[in-house]
Amino acid sequence: MDEFDTHINIDGIIQIKDSDYYHIRDIEIEHPKLKLSTPFKILEGKNVNINNLPSFNSNLSPIFEHYAYIAHPRSWKKLYFLLEEADREKVPGLNKMVGINSNLWKKYPNTISFVFSKNPFRDDLCIKPMNYDNIYSLLDYLHSSSKLIVLSPDIVLRGGKDTIDIDEYLNFVYNCITYLSDKNNKPIFAPIQPRLSRKKLSNILNFYKEKNINNLWINLCATQIGGTYFTYIRTLIRLIEDIIGLDNVTLYYSHIKREVDSNIFENRASASDILSQFFCADFVGINREPFRMFNKDNKLEERIIKKGFKSVEEFNFINRLHKHRLFDPNSYYYYKVDYYPRKIDENYKNNLLNNNEFYKLQNGMLLSQEIENTKKYALEKGTLKKYINSKDAINKNTELFDNIISPTPHKQTILDF
Repeated sequence: MDEFDTHINIDGIIQIKDSDYYHIRDIEIEHPKLKLSTPFKILEGKNVNINNLPSFNSNLSPIFEHYAYIAHPRSWKKLYFLLEEADREKVPGLNKMVGINSNLWKKYPNTISFVFSKNPFRDDLCIKPMNYDNIYSLLDYLHSSSKLIVLSPDIVLRGGKDTIDIDEYLNFVYNCITYLSDKNNKPIFAPIQPRLSRKKLSNILNFYKEKNINNLWINLCATQIGGTYFTYIRTLIRLIEDIIGLDNVTLYYSHIKREVDSNIFENRASASDILSQFFCADFVGINREPFRMFNKDNKLEERIIKKGFKSVEEFNFINRLHKHRLFDPNSYYYYKVDYYPRKIDENYKNNLLNNNEFYKLQNGMLLSQEIENTKKYALEKGTLKKYINSKDAINKNTELFDNIISPTPHKQTILDF
């Protein structure tokens, strides 16, 4: 039996009495010695340059996540070059791909999520197939560039010719974890994707149990937590509970769609990302919207007008407002900035709309503060029901409320390790 050291020590778990899947844990990451209380929000660090962000709160103790989602043919070709042929260009090229700026990286702990949209070993007309030498080259980069936590790379599992079968996938994950674990003192997390059949999820989790892999990163693959998608989260959490045990795992959620069933014409949408804290998340990672590749042809304007816009210019303006909705912790809605329930001054609004890195950091800090406020309330009251009921987006959604609050409250427990 393999022995993979988690390099994470869990000091205690507080289970809230009216929620099956909300817990607060004191954990210690062994190297460097870092103690924190979870759930804990990880901020997006892609292309963030702290020198250009005067409103950044230096009193925070943030952890940043950089990422790459390899889907566009140009990205595949660039990655193949960097891993197979590049000399001095390799590290700067990979830094650019995942969005690492040296001033942020030097100052704060970080991790990197790296996802292949399809099987990288498959011979494809657009790209050359990769081999394990290429993957090991990538793993060396991910390990050395992830200062706190190492997220093993993932391959999106989907039907069709581009996919990877489950046995090959598990072999890929095992090879990555084994390689990363050599001469290692950092926590390494293995990937799992909720939108799989119960059979596949069981196969993956039983494999992880057999190999003593207890750090899991849940790759939402740019899907939401909410609506009918609760089915996937509920199934995954129950299977983790049955096969490995929730007390035995550390869970890192990432690549979460920001909102639930958002519509570009609506001024607000229910938040999806914040809900991960209520489903056993220890770390709440970054948002990622679904990847769509558009062809810039002369029919673009025609397609935009068919969707109800008067012009390309109107679409671009409304889409910018849509893409930069801001989280409201009082209601758990995302609002377009013109409709935000609290006053936003013009300079702050312009920065949100015109500086993407500024927007991501500000929104992440709002989420982070709300996660801390939720923990504080839960610790003081031992319950969540009243707090959750105060959030309009949850209060007006019975199904959502029922997925967070247990119908039969149990005794609050404190488990020491």
